Amino acid sequence: MGAPRAQVPGVVLVVSSYGGRRFTQFLLCDERMLLVDSGMAGWVGERIEPQLSATGLSLMRVDFVLNTHADVDHYGGNAELRRMVPGMILMAHRADAPLIERWGCMVSERLGVHERCGQGYASETMGWLETAAGPSTRLDVLLRGSEVLRLGVKREVEIVHLPGHSRGMVGVWDRSYGVLIAADAALGRGMVNEAGVLDGPPPYFDVVAYRRSLRKMLTFDFQWLLLTHHPVMNRACGLRFLEDSLAHIDAMESVIRECLADPEGPVRFRDIFETVETRFGPYAVMPNELCAPIRAHLEDLRRRGLAALVRGQKDDEPVWRGCGEGVNATDGRR
Repeated sequence: MGAPRAQVPGVVLVVSSYGGRRFTQFLLCDERMLLVDSGMAGWVGERIEPQLSATGLSLMRVDFVLNTHADVDHYGGNAELRRMVPGMILMAHRADAPLIERWGCMVSERLGVHERCGQGYASETMGWLETAAGPSTRLDVLLRGSEVLRLGVKREVEIVHLPGHSRGMVGVWDRSYGVLIAADAALGRGMVNEAGVLDGPPPYFDVVAYRRSLRKMLTFDFQWLLLTHHPVMNRACGLRFLEDSLAHIDAMESVIRECLADPEGPVRFRDIFETVETRFGPYAVMPNELCAPIRAHLEDLRRRGLAALVRGQKDDEPVWRGCGEGVNATDGRR
């Protein structure tokens, strides 16, 4: 862990490592200060505050804290921030607010998706996630997206709704510096470690919303694209990453449709999972999170009349079949 890297105009990057992955919180500094994401429980005192102090910035100056979405590495520091900076305003999108505020809701609505697909987290992993989420903390402001925060006389930033990774995923558009903070709104081909090597699947939960958000980000005239788990990207790299993210959606759909076209008949979810992991993995970290995009694609195909949920096994494992013409072909959804 080093000092914040001021590589981007108008933004201080608080960069650290955990489990071999890069994690970044973003501080926008002007007359008022906006901290984007609070990290995991314990990180405010252990990582964020020391790095800010190293550059002469005080955590006590933070006016706004934005949780970009309901994952523990993005909101787990909320309780600590509330204690250390009691006057700050804590914000998140209203669609993710119940998950951020209540661990039980997080388990049932987000983490439970994997369990329902027969690929739940190990009990020790669930315990770690609950600890990382920190104590329940009430949000002050529930956002819809498109709100504008005035950080200075000549500096306003817009909250941008970018669903897909979660229903309430938001980013920040800082037009004055050409900076788009997208956090986990774009996932490329999956999660990567600090060496840039793929080690986890891309956990998006809604294919249609994710595609729409990626296309939306392509319309921004950004000069810098900032993501939580990736190094800073200039415009050329950022555009390429967004296009790669779209291409991976199409590639995953194509493989899933091949599975559904199996002449042997309906296919179990676990068999689709194994095929997709073999084709795109292997994934060393939380491979069960591949359930989310597979399930999202199957639901999207069902809405389009190209797949049907046939039945569950004795253990309620989903079984799917393809339907409609051309089930093993893509149809240019991009």
